[in-house]
Amino acid sequence: MKNVSTAFKQALANGTPVYARARITLSDGTQLELTSENDFFINGNSYSEGGSDGFMLGETICKTINISIDNHDERFSEYDFYKSQIILYSEIDLDNGITEPIYEGIFTVVDSVAPGDIIEFSAYDNMYKTNTNYTTIHNTAITAYTLLSNICAKCELTLGTANFKNRNFSIAKVPTDSTCRDLIGYIAQIAGGNAYITPQGALAIKSYDLTTYNKIKDINGGNIDDNITDKINGGNLADGMTDTITSGALDYSINYHILCDFASDPEIATDDITITGLIFETESESGETSTKEYLVGEKGYTLKVENPLIADDILNGLNLIAENVVGLTVRPFSGSFAPNPTIECMDTVLVIDRKYNTHQSLVTGFTYNYLGDCEVENATKSPEKNAAVYSSNASAVYQQAKKLVEQNKAEWEQAVEGLDTTIKNSSGLYETKEVQSDESIVYYFHDKPLLDESQLVIKIAKDAIGISNTGKDGLYDVGINTITGTAILKEIYTIGLNADYIKTGSLSANRIQGGILKLGGQNNGYGEIEVYNSNDVLVGNWKNSSFETYSANFTGNITIGDKALQDRYWVEINGVDNSYLGENIQFLANGSSNNSTTYDFTIGMQEDSSGVIGAMFNLTNRANFIGINGVNNRSFWYQRTAESHNTLGEIEADTINSSVNFDMHGNAIKNVSFSGNVSFLNNTNIDYYSNVNMHNFGVENLRINNIVGVGSQDKQPITATFPYVKTITENADGGIDWTYGDLTFENGILVGY
Repeated sequence: MKNVSTAFKQALANGTPVYARARITLSDGTQLELTSENDFFINGNSYSEGGSDGFMLGETICKTINISIDNHDERFSEYDFYKSQIILYSEIDLDNGITEPIYEGIFTVVDSVAPGDIIEFSAYDNMYKTNTNYTTIHNTAITAYTLLSNICAKCELTLGTANFKNRNFSIAKVPTDSTCRDLIGYIAQIAGGNAYITPQGALAIKSYDLTTYNKIKDINGGNIDDNITDKINGGNLADGMTDTITSGALDYSINYHILCDFASDPEIATDDITITGLIFETESESGETSTKEYLVGEKGYTLKVENPLIADDILNGLNLIAENVVGLTVRPFSGSFAPNPTIECMDTVLVIDRKYNTHQSLVTGFTYNYLGDCEVENATKSPEKNAAVYSSNASAVYQQAKKLVEQNKAEWEQAVEGLDTTIKNSSGLYETKEVQSDESIVYYFHDKPLLDESQLVIKIAKDAIGISNTGKDGLYDVGINTITGTAILKEIYTIGLNADYIKTGSLSANRIQGGILKLGGQNNGYGEIEVYNSNDVLVGNWKNSSFETYSANFTGNITIGDKALQDRYWVEINGVDNSYLGENIQFLANGSSNNSTTYDFTIGMQEDSSGVIGAMFNLTNRANFIGINGVNNRSFWYQRTAESHNTLGEIEADTINSSVNFDMHGNAIKNVSFSGNVSFLNNTNIDYYSNVNMHNFGVENLRINNIVGVGSQDKQPITATFPYVKTITENADGGIDWTYGDLTFENGILVGY
């Protein structure tokens, strides 16, 4: 509900027309002042706001204005309205001769405009800036407030409500395929409400307030007797009411609207709808809904919630949302009513039909037609039609939004721009002096002629200067204590800040230079530093007991302090989640490039199932690498893939136990001592440069090609056949028989006999 004076409400009830006034700044800096009297066409000027069909929860409410300019004399034909900014006011002439304005907001024209006798175009509030993809990757949990702040920085928006409900809800994973507008809707849903753009152009979140809403429940369904005329749409209904109304006088200070003045009967549902619960369903990888269902509240009229930001803490998220919406009772309706520009989405209304029955509801859609009527509705679906599926309003209302989003500016620059725009287009304040008994004066500056009717109040007293947005007697939550020097501010934007002591929760900074940065200690616990790259990807994390890097490149000389352990010095490198560090640590030969294979190798670390750390040495650009397990297994192996490896053998104090063949590829093994059985593959060449002592063991299938160094003089092996007497036997006559055989040598080797 927009804040206006009692005189404004009285003039509105008396049928005084409301006019539009606009200040337009074209893209080239030209400024135009348009008024209803001189420039606007008699019809076709309006503004509207609302969400998608159904109960509004997690909507990103967009406000759109439609402008029709009288250009029959072509005085506006030379101007290009594309990309222009429009400041729109709704004004009414009061009985005292003063014109009271309502500041409707800042709007941007995002479509080209064709000239003609009537120039017609639409403009949108700053919600159009959020129709861009959110590409930042978060590797750690983030709060809803921090995520929303990051989105505002990306979209060049100022965050208008830093203390929204459930701002500290922890989000484990942020989807990377969402638009900024999607994520804003999800965050607003966690807050139990909706997101909108303030008249000053800031992004704000408004939560449903069950306490306030339920205060007027006794009126709902009551009856106002015939003494109330159809002309009352916000006047004093204290007189002539029956005792069915128990909430007291319905005067100008009420915080809801009474809709009773209409040309034709509004469409009003036959029954109220009460939200009884929320449902969240998990989904399988195939996309089909599984049997797992989370319910908060009771079955009945339940809203089905689809919000990826609560997927890792579903019940907690649902309970936080339910606190604001479960128990709300609304009556769906729609109709055209007497003009009332103070109505906004989420406002509470009492709809009074022709039989004077009252129906309590909430506004989900609103259109105001200048010099015409206003259209108000609650589009909550009937129980029969209720699919009640929430998915953030990702419809691209503005097709050319990305074209208007320039390179991101510093948040300070954005805040300065917002302040500059607000100052230049803001109306003045009224002053009230309150003289004290000692003749000192307390000053009040307020937004309405009467102090008691004002919401924005600046109070200046001796001990403090305070600002309240809830009236003179409301909470002064911004200000300065002039005695202690304590300043209470919601957000600070500055170029420089010099302080001896700063206590903060989440600290975001582009540059921290000089001095000592102390994190944690004593009762504050352990400190932690997270380092992100230009794409907002976490690349390093420094905790109490570890320093972790992710895909980080180090250049220059890096010195790591040694850690003593039993007369040895070592550096400990641990993998993450039992994964290989692989190419994260590379050593290059002098003068070689990253593509060189000369003496280049990579060291990786892996923790096996027994908790033993092993090392892997991998030649760069080679398919295989060799690994060595720790002291428990003492094994070494080679590996072709990350899934399997082949054990080569084990290393003991003075022995290598090999379980595979050694292929020397023509190279020599020198000064080797063998014990036990030794097997060589067929056609294996072995060069011996010393004695071979078999120690009573035999040699099988051995072929010697060369014998060198026998005795003191080299001897060459021969190839020949030598006859010899194989057997001598006695025959029957008493004589001797001789049997002959041959010994055949090839290259000194006996090959036959």
